[in-house]
Amino acid sequence: MAASPTALDELAKLGQQLRHARSLPVGAPTSFSCPQQLERFVGLQKRQIAAALGKPDYTPGEDVRWRKSGEWCYFFTSPIPEGQLGGGFPELTFIFDRHDHVVRTTCHYSR
Repeated sequence: MAASPTALDELAKLGQQLRHARSLPVGAPTSFSCPQQLERFVGLQKRQIAAALGKPDYTPGEDVRWRKSGEWCYFFTSPIPEGQLGGGFPELTFIFDRHDHVVRTTCHYSR
């Protein structure tokens, strides 16, 4: 039986998926799913998330200083056509404490 991937291994895998999704043509269909065992990301540092996944697709408030935001959201889909809302793709959100450590991770499918 293979060992469970570590949080960093899982994060690297998510980074590969996200880069692939972002490289697709606008509106291309995708079939990504939410990662399992989201609690494994608790305790990771913001810099580790940024190194693996890059700039988030959305931060509440859309602050130009996105690195200081307390939430980072990543959309696992091809680039979304302008004006489209939702579409059934996974939205992975990391919530950070004031010391830039993940305290909670959520994932849901956009509507």
